[in-house]
Amino acid sequence: MGGLFATKLAESITTMLKTIKRALINIRRHSGLTLASVLMLSTTFFVASLFLVAAWGSNVIIQNLEAKAEVTAFFKPDVKEEVVLGVKKTLESSGQVLGVSYVSKDDALKIYQDQHKNEPVLLENITANIFPPSLEIKTKDINDLAAIYEELKKQPQIDDVIFYKDVVATFQNWVRTIRVGGAGLIAFLGFVSMLIVFLTLGITIHNSASEIEILKLIGAPKSYVRGPFLVQGMVYGALSALIAGVALAAIAPLAVPKLAIILQGITFQEVNYWKGNSLQNNC
Repeated sequence: MGGLFATKLAESITTMLKTIKRALINIRRHSGLTLASVLMLSTTFFVASLFLVAAWGSNVIIQNLEAKAEVTAFFKPDVKEEVVLGVKKTLESSGQVLGVSYVSKDDALKIYQDQHKNEPVLLENITANIFPPSLEIKTKDINDLAAIYEELKKQPQIDDVIFYKDVVATFQNWVRTIRVGGAGLIAFLGFVSMLIVFLTLGITIHNSASEIEILKLIGAPKSYVRGPFLVQGMVYGALSALIAGVALAAIAPLAVPKLAIILQGITFQEVNYWKGNSLQNNC
């Protein structure tokens, strides 16, 4: 029983080696088409990888923007503190709010002093009375900020409401456009790549027609006849994926820090293959 198993195993290994050898012969015989196929597939894999990285980066940026997005309501200077705290309590009980921070006149003065501590001229004769009390509101869902903004504008005791609603909305539209365009480009490149691969395999099969006919006449199984062409396609895919992966790995450590500098205030993961741990950059 053991001898029969060993014989079958040896036959399978021999057949597999012959299949790989025939596939390599086909690849070498059509080296020009092989190069074109590998380059096109590599380009497709590389572009697809770039758009996947772009999608990840876009999600990171949106999460940062959404986490920082808030409505700030500035009350009139003569409004009493209990009125401001009453509005704060109402907002907290609405169920939409993630958190409401009360910034008193004294708090606003401290913030101003910290921001201009190296500019003593701007700190002369500055008192807490010139700063209005304010509320900083963050919501569970970023889409609720607009509704709270409109509601606060109607309050007579509120002097001004600030909400940079266009920043997040514009970036979200930009991200959606990139994703749709990226998906379309990847689909087009994938289609062209498959055409080139099928063309290469078709030419290989056509040139091997006499060999295939002989194999059929001597009773070779279909798997043995098809095997080299399947291996050829897998070699194209594996080699192309390797080239695209090496190219992406080479540019990632250089590109991520540059993007982090451009997009200041956004937290990115540092890419470094020479350290045991990756570090986070807050730019």
